[in-house]
Amino acid sequence: MKNNSELEQRGSPRWIKNLIAAYSTLQGERVTDTALTVNISSGGMQLLLTHQLKEGELVEIKIELAQDSIPILATGKVVYAGLEGKLFKTGLEFVQIEDFQRARLLRYLKEK
Repeated sequence: MKNNSELEQRGSPRWIKNLIAAYSTLQGERVTDTALTVNISSGGMQLLLTHQLKEGELVEIKIELAQDSIPILATGKVVYAGLEGKLFKTGLEFVQIEDFQRARLLRYLKEK
């Protein structure tokens, strides 16, 4: 969990969770891959990717929840991306996610 000043900047608490997220870029050269989340909230997530994405780039996201066959669907915007070892630590802000999807995600995060 982050300290209070970091929570205020983000607007929603983060959970350290390793969930599988499939993503596809929506602009430029099409990149489709899967990654593990480092942390996640109802407003966004951090991933470690094998491909570098550009800040501002939009991606379609499918987040797999354990014991739930229906993934969470969202569109995210890259807010930062930097090299960490051989992977790219990438932060995504959800810019489009249905209210019921956000509620499902939040319920899952709070339960686990």
